Amino acid sequence: MVKLVLTATSYCLDLKVGELTNSKWHPIRLLGHLLHIVEKTVYKKSKLAGFFYVSISISTVILLYRSIKVISKSKLHPANLILSAFIYFFIVNQALASNALYKEALNIKENLLVNDIKSARHNLKALVGRNVDDLKEDGIVKAVIESVAENTTDTVISPLFYGSLFSDLAVLVFKTVNTMDSMVGHKNEAYSEFGYFAAKMDDLANFIPARISFVLLIILSPKKLVNAIKDYRLGGKLHPSPNAGLIESGFATILNVTLGGDVMYGSEVDHRPVLNGNARQPKIDDISLAIALSKKIAIAFLISVSGTRFAFLMLKRSKSSRG
Repeated sequence: MVKLVLTATSYCLDLKVGELTNSKWHPIRLLGHLLHIVEKTVYKKSKLAGFFYVSISISTVILLYRSIKVISKSKLHPANLILSAFIYFFIVNQALASNALYKEALNIKENLLVNDIKSARHNLKALVGRNVDDLKEDGIVKAVIESVAENTTDTVISPLFYGSLFSDLAVLVFKTVNTMDSMVGHKNEAYSEFGYFAAKMDDLANFIPARISFVLLIILSPKKLVNAIKDYRLGGKLHPSPNAGLIESGFATILNVTLGGDVMYGSEVDHRPVLNGNARQPKIDDISLAIALSKKIAIAFLISVSGTRFAFLMLKRSKSSRG
């Protein structure tokens, strides 16, 4: 139950004020530097090199985590419980990015409301890796909603999932995998082979959280159950990402908008299915609706886990009292 409380508190703090630190010593930036060093050491245009990159990176992070735990136990034994709780809280908080995600999305919305397309395109680069220079208002809005949908899993539900049900080490390993994917999991000449295992690991790490997110979407809008499943089978299932396609098709159905379609990455076209193609095109105000939906999913997840934990404890207590 302590894990759940620490995870929920981390989420509430991240949602309201963002991450605890945003300096050059930010843990995720330091993690990125570490992964870059490993990449430079083992890089070759091959899947085998990519496998070593993933293995060495995860092993190094686990070793560093274990070392910090050992040092903290030996040096600060009287305050160990408090320190361990803080480390847990801090790791989950740094893995979450709900505040940053929503703030960037709302900044783009404000740009579009005053018809500042140039600033909207510039700010969009913080959310997506696709080419944005030629996007018009509807394309920008669509990209923002798709990013909010996908990152609801990647930067909100997945950290909450691993934090509330497993451990701070599980959260740290997840964030390492997620960061590796963002650094090398690209389908281009330099990384298509080397980044293969990082991308697959990220798909695997987000597999269950993405499906939990989709189920919670349905629970929040039960009347759209049939349409959500239909839209996923017709479009989301064909998405190059097994997780993004699921959650994006769910958002498209619940918001009653059309998402997806081909996007440009560099000079290459990434062919993606159209999601909920018979619906209207997304409008600027749909950005706020997408953010609200993302928040509802996170709150529903925490309530579901809390309820399940409480029911389990009551059942356990009932059995022990009978015995």
